[in-house]
Amino acid sequence: MKKNWNRLFILQALILIVISLFSNCQQPEKPISPQRVEENPNPLPPKTDIINITQVIGRKWILQAYGQIGSEEKIIPKTEITLQFMTDRISGSGGCNRYFSSYKETEGKLSIQPVASTKMFCAIPEGTMRQEQEYFKALQTVTKYHILDNEQTLQLLYSNSKNNLLFLKKRE
Repeated sequence: MKKNWNRLFILQALILIVISLFSNCQQPEKPISPQRVEENPNPLPPKTDIINITQVIGRKWILQAYGQIGSEEKIIPKTEITLQFMTDRISGSGGCNRYFSSYKETEGKLSIQPVASTKMFCAIPEGTMRQEQEYFKALQTVTKYHILDNEQTLQLLYSNSKNNLLFLKKRE
């Protein structure tokens, strides 16, 4: 009986890898370089209501920009970085690889454990792997979070709250 479970687990893992390979490494028409977001004259984050992490559980979020507040870098076009919170863990796509981790939330403070991911390489669009590694590094140093714009935007703060990851709620 144990052999059957092991075979089933291996088969499921192989299926996920094949699906991931086909869905994440499609070649776009031409490589596109990253673009910077316009500088914001007011780097302070918008006022937010007191929230609870349960407000984001089960929702899917798509990263729009990341980096220093007020001069964030936009995500490379034709890449999609996603995040989904579950009760005790997170998962998503880093733009090339699938990832997962666990997190802890206490009184508005958030910590995310080191990220584990698949190990694919995506050369197109150019910069995808750099962007993904920067995202994983930022994700692991998150300390606070805010929900903005009627629960349509998720802001994760890192690096002494001077940098952020800005996500939009994915439309289902």
